[in-house]
Amino acid sequence: MSRVIIASAAAFETDDIIRGPNQASHEITRIVTGVGLTQSAIVAANTRELVEGRHVIFCCTAGAIGPFKHVGIFSAKSLELAPWDVRHQKTELLEQFDGPINLSPIEFKFPKCRVVCGLGISVAEESFVQPSVDILTETIEAYSVARAWIDRAKTFTVLVATTNATGVNARAQWKRHFASAAKLTASSLQEELPKLNL
Repeated sequence: MSRVIIASAAAFETDDIIRGPNQASHEITRIVTGVGLTQSAIVAANTRELVEGRHVIFCCTAGAIGPFKHVGIFSAKSLELAPWDVRHQKTELLEQFDGPINLSPIEFKFPKCRVVCGLGISVAEESFVQPSVDILTETIEAYSVARAWIDRAKTFTVLVATTNATGVNARAQWKRHFASAAKLTASSLQEELPKLNL
């Protein structure tokens, strides 16, 4: 049985990892959860037994909340369900939603960030950012996958490749950068995984 599971919402996010030259150094199983909070939650719930006792790395692309200069890769230290309207205090979550998920990830060399997850992509102008807070990124699927798997996995890591700034130009920026983000994630993991004693 493979010790490492590489997961993503969309196949393109992990295609380069699976096909990469160093993949053989770690046996890898791949799971593609599907796009969106609901779809990814269903697939994650149906694959809970598969991740039991294994090292899970969930790879995703995300919008940076605040300035975006170039594609970068980060390791999430926490995940929270916080869509744009919640962050701007225009609505609140009902009590059935749990609070932030603190991760126990593989210690990669990548910088750490907080990740907020919503039901969709923020297309309104983003302004609720304090310069002193940790780098924040916004993605959709990581929260529901983590909720289903974190108690089963030996380690649970979320790697985030930033592709755009949240806001009105988010989708256009994402389209320009998603392929290079996937390549950066693949090359970074292919370099880092062989160094680990998993």
